[in-house]
Amino acid sequence: MRLRSKSSIYNIQKVLSDNGRTTVCMAYRKNSDYPWVRQKVLLKIFTNLSPAYPLELDSLLQIRSPYCITVLSFEKIENRPALILEWVDGINLFQLIRQSKPLNPFEISLICLRIQQGLMDLNKQGLVHGDLSLSNVLIDRKGHIRLIDFGKANYLGSNISYTPGFTAPEILRGEKPSFESDLFSLGILEKTLENINTTKDSSKKGDPLLDPLPQNRRIKEFIYYKQAKDTLAKKVNSILNQETFKEFKQTTSFNQPSKESRTSFIAFCLGLLMFSFISSGMLQAPNFGSINIRSHQWLYIEISNKSGFTPFESGPLQPGNYQLFWKSNNAKGKKIITIEENSHLLLTPEDLK
Repeated sequence: MRLRSKSSIYNIQKVLSDNGRTTVCMAYRKNSDYPWVRQKVLLKIFTNLSPAYPLELDSLLQIRSPYCITVLSFEKIENRPALILEWVDGINLFQLIRQSKPLNPFEISLICLRIQQGLMDLNKQGLVHGDLSLSNVLIDRKGHIRLIDFGKANYLGSNISYTPGFTAPEILRGEKPSFESDLFSLGILEKTLENINTTKDSSKKGDPLLDPLPQNRRIKEFIYYKQAKDTLAKKVNSILNQETFKEFKQTTSFNQPSKESRTSFIAFCLGLLMFSFISSGMLQAPNFGSINIRSHQWLYIEISNKSGFTPFESGPLQPGNYQLFWKSNNAKGKKIITIEENSHLLLTPEDLK
């Protein structure tokens, strides 16, 4: 398939995801004046954007950080706005921890250091990441670490969704994303990689990233280990070279809305059962269930001690009754939801009436 902008021709090699709001593709870009030169890119085509997107996307184009994926340009393709991004041959952090041996403390320190440096570079440009999670950290074949999917709060406005479990408490209260909320997400990500408790007890231990008050959070000292970059590179190459992984490679979009990405998140919840064991102090029932809520409108969701914004995925839940509370801009409500063994409920706004 071939798409055109005013100055370029895009030969689509593979559609990675399409959720109705964005279409993410791997493509080769050719300039109309130099058709013999082609560049492999990641193409993200929007159905629409926030009214202020020209100004906001201009700030994305100014980011030149070795720890953030490069936004090459912004164009209208077939009358739809699109971001043109560098193509990186790598995997995201979720894929790495799912496919590889456990990360050692040196690798975790390097990953968190690079993420923090990327967040600082975004902050210098007046941007926030807005949705830092395991799926939004990319590691390439050489062990380089880059942030992806940043700036959504800038160019998507109120359409932004958040990853359950990684969101700062002030965001859940309705406040705007900030550098401090990004630091909190980094703290959660670090604790997740270490597979230890990320509840309030963690913040009491003096972690500067996890302070409940945004104004008290500050950057953390992570130690750089040169050998960690080499060991990460070996793990990434080992995974990418596996035959069973080749079709899975580069399925991560900037919004993670694809079928593969949703499956990845569920698998992530399964893979971190031990994390739940430590948090709850008890073993999960083996035949758990889950609740997924999908909506085109903004909804705040609370289920037991889990909360977040739609699209919402509850993760593993023991069989039983749960009180579900929801709130939108102009309405709210609650109802009792029953989870049976191996049941995976998909709810829509119609189910919440």
